[in-house]
Amino acid sequence: FYAELALRAKQKNLLVNIVTIKGEGCKLEALSTLATETNGNVSIVNPENIGDDFANILKDEVVGLNVNVRIRLP
Repeated sequence: FYAELALRAKQKNLLVNIVTIKGEGCKLEALSTLATETNGNVSIVNPENIGDDFANILKDEVVGLNVNVRIRLP
């Protein structure tokens, strides 16, 4: 599923970044395919420093606001 989603995102020139909280189960092995295949980033934030970690993430240039994403599952 994630490999196909990554392929579709790549075809549309979309970059996918993944943000997860350290210690939480999110199947990062599967999700990271989206970031890797679309030249995005995977950020694992520490819950003890979440404010600082998100501040660093938000320093990146924003290229889309108020974006709607629709994912159709087969």
